Amino acid sequence: MKIGLISDIHADLEGLELALKVLRDKGADTILCAGDLVDRGTDGDAVVQRIVDEKIPTVQGNHDWMARLNREYYEKSPERNVTGASLLSAAAIEFLTALPRTLKFEFEKRKVLVAHGSPSSIDEYIYHTATPPLFKRIFRDAKTHYVILGHTHIPMVVHMPKWGTIINPGSIYQNYPTPQNTNLDGRSCAILELPYGEVTHYNIITGEIVPALRRTVTA
Repeated sequence: MKIGLISDIHADLEGLELALKVLRDKGADTILCAGDLVDRGTDGDAVVQRIVDEKIPTVQGNHDWMARLNREYYEKSPERNVTGASLLSAAAIEFLTALPRTLKFEFEKRKVLVAHGSPSSIDEYIYHTATPPLFKRIFRDAKTHYVILGHTHIPMVVHMPKWGTIINPGSIYQNYPTPQNTNLDGRSCAILELPYGEVTHYNIITGEIVPALRRTVTA
């Protein structure tokens, strides 16, 4: 089974459509989203509606949680809206406010949890350089074989043989290069293939395989 993974769309409807096409072309059987549908871009309402129309299971990102406050802030101080983020409709804000912080699934007898920052925090940053105790805490919180995260805008796969695998598909809106790998800029999605656990990241524009920061932790 091929599970498509997307995250950090940030109101980029064109990017979302590109990612959905790539994942379908690669044979994704289902698609999961690790949050941050809105803010920064100009198509927030349209992105929300597309997620609803496609029935894509989605968790709440920190920007989704802040959507109501951001709208009120930008209405009072439009000059502060430097990215041109769209002012969301009431319906979109209600949808975002109601999103769950985590979702759990079982595919091919493998348990999968989706969260934005981490299973316990909507805005925690989890990098491949984190310590083994932190990774173990994530698996204890998740109680699953696979943990899908977003938030960092960095494609990542961390495998702990005795615990499981943490996956970040990167961002549809914009990936961030890192000191460890300056080739991560661009925009990406990913596919998790079960039951064997192979993870492949794709450029949403070209459909080509892109590098991810990968680490195996044996502790």
